[in-house]
Amino acid sequence: MKNYDLTLQKVSKTKYFVNKELKEEIIENFLFKIYNFIYTNNIHPSEIWNMDQTSIFYEYPSDYTINFKNSENVQKNFFFNKIFLKNRVQVYSNEKKRCSLIIACNIIGEKLKSFAIFSGTLDGRILKEISKFDDNNIIFRTQKNAWMNSKLFEEWLNNFWYPYALSTPRTKILILDSYSLHKQFKKEIQQKNTKVFIIPPNMTPILQPLDQNVNKEIKNSLKKIWIETQSEFALLTNEESKRKKIIFDIKKAINSITKEIIISSWKKAGIYIQIEGIINIE
Repeated sequence: MKNYDLTLQKVSKTKYFVNKELKEEIIENFLFKIYNFIYTNNIHPSEIWNMDQTSIFYEYPSDYTINFKNSENVQKNFFFNKIFLKNRVQVYSNEKKRCSLIIACNIIGEKLKSFAIFSGTLDGRILKEISKFDDNNIIFRTQKNAWMNSKLFEEWLNNFWYPYALSTPRTKILILDSYSLHKQFKKEIQQKNTKVFIIPPNMTPILQPLDQNVNKEIKNSLKKIWIETQSEFALLTNEESKRKKIIFDIKKAINSITKEIIISSWKKAGIYIQIEGIINIE
């Protein structure tokens, strides 16, 4: 690699650059609105929730790749091909197979039933295959791109959030990121004993509680499982057996998320209310 001025570097993550003063103002305003609503409406910590969707990959290869020395932005290359074009290295990558995990947690460390979405057609073979693994902690669904769409979001709301939100007359808080689907359903959700707070664009890495520790710990757990069982995974010869393994890995990863991890995520996002002595449930 030295002959081509190349080195092994860790893949860099996408960064959004926002004026520092503006960013601080946005964060302060968002947190003020939440805390003001909490204290004005006597919201208990158990009624303050964050829901998020995150990608879960079938495989977790190394975070390191071959790149030019002193590069500021390092792109992940799944395998390296020495083809030089205009003094740059052309590389090819295989799209990584993934599913999506929807998880919701509150400030005191409780979780609603999770929702995993695999690639597949509605009511098709894959849905019948994976839904057999539904249990009290998670259910499995399919969508063409393995992503939450309006139909699946409605299912999550109708089966999980609305029954909880309407279980008592007290108002609940649901914090969501700025995904267009969340904005689309905001008005409807707020008719169900819920106050929705949409995290400002580009502020999710800072203000979304689940993005602080919970999602990270789930992926770290899955990566550890993959490293320990990758030889086993390599022997799986069909997609059904691979999906089955991922399903059981996801269940293990979710079960590894403790109340302490969830609470630390809320604290890191700057949203935390002590249970004792601050807010009284009537």
